[in-house]
Amino acid sequence: MHTSVLDPTSTWRSVQLTGINRYTYWIMPFYILLQSAWYAVFGFGLMEMRGLSIACGLITLACWFVLLKRLGQDVPAALFATALLAVDFQFVTASSVGRMDIVAAAFETGALALYMVLRQRNLNLAVLASQVLIVAAGMCHPLAAVGALDLLVFTIYFDRQRLRWRHLGLAIIPYLCGAVGWGLYIGKAPSTFMAQFGGNASDRWLFFTAPLTSLKKEIAVRYFDNFGWAPDTSGVSHIKILILIAYLVGMIGALSSRTIRNHKGWRVLLVCAALNFFGVAVLDGFKESGYLIHTVPFFVAVLAIWIHHAWMLRTLPRWLAAGGVAGLVLVQLAVIGARVVENPYKKDFLPAAAYLQRNSPAGQMIMASAEFAFQLGFDSNLVDDFRMGYRSGRRAACIMIDKPHYAEWSGHLREQDPANYAYIQRLLTDDFHVVYDHGYYKLYCRNDVAAVKQ
Repeated sequence: MHTSVLDPTSTWRSVQLTGINRYTYWIMPFYILLQSAWYAVFGFGLMEMRGLSIACGLITLACWFVLLKRLGQDVPAALFATALLAVDFQFVTASSVGRMDIVAAAFETGALALYMVLRQRNLNLAVLASQVLIVAAGMCHPLAAVGALDLLVFTIYFDRQRLRWRHLGLAIIPYLCGAVGWGLYIGKAPSTFMAQFGGNASDRWLFFTAPLTSLKKEIAVRYFDNFGWAPDTSGVSHIKILILIAYLVGMIGALSSRTIRNHKGWRVLLVCAALNFFGVAVLDGFKESGYLIHTVPFFVAVLAIWIHHAWMLRTLPRWLAAGGVAGLVLVQLAVIGARVVENPYKKDFLPAAAYLQRNSPAGQMIMASAEFAFQLGFDSNLVDDFRMGYRSGRRAACIMIDKPHYAEWSGHLREQDPANYAYIQRLLTDDFHVVYDHGYYKLYCRNDVAAVKQ
């Protein structure tokens, strides 16, 4: 499972890509295997890759409905919560990008739902089957550890009187199988594994070195930045903060409600919402926005349950509850709608890729972000190296600078690797000229390359 388009010297943060042209160790292996199976059935391409995320998003919604129905024995509350989650812009984003986070989330939520469905009929099967799904989630992304904690809480909370030593044995079996399978692959090149996986994990432990700083960044970066208050956000984009405020109000309201606190099913949901918030904060010091998929669904569920109970018990004026929900949904749809209208895939990426296909010099190296391989071919002369040959010594005929990746990452080099940053500035200024500039993309070609049409 090598990744042919990534340059082994193009490291970022502490991530090492040593040996990436032979083995892919810096991410978990099961997501790659799932992609393979998916492509075999649905075809190969960038949108097909996103199709796997969309399918997992739908599966996650179905699992949340089943889970909430079992926890609360209240179909309207479960439907309401599932509907609110379906329009949450963070959930929709996670369910539409080609990352493994939503795949792991689908397995995690499936594990909780399956446990609740099976536990009364066959506890042995409930333990085994749910742990199989948790291991599958972990083999997609390590942050599934928070899902494993959720499942442990569910198991002890609902069935501590029924648990026996055999259940521990059954729970361990999937982990042993996962360890053996992954271990066999790691055994092919252990030093390469340590370089890639160890490098990717090494800069995520901020909580253990500076816990207060980590928690402050958790609020400021993971939440405020992704809900409309990032430094580069302005104008109406700030309105997204209302969504975060709604989730906070929902948590406070649910914790303040004796009815919800005393409800056996809803109480465990509150516990897991807090557990996931702190679990993600502790395990990811880099504060990735994609990991909100592990916390936001719990916030949505708690908010929906509180509003539903307030509606039924009339502890909140119904006009206020209805207006609040309508406002929340309108803000969510506005954010999603703005991204649909923006449509950078059709308006920016496809034209840039088409230009590159038509005009790039035959047989010469192109440096660009890896997604261009879906258009140019993974067996083409495309190399993904945002360091632009500084470490590898390779010289590209053309370099595609995209705002979300190359422009941002090379900008970080100003502080992280000043010599590399200075090299890039000289290279683009002295040896290259711009031949294409549209939207997110700017194509530079070397001054001595004449094959590119102006």
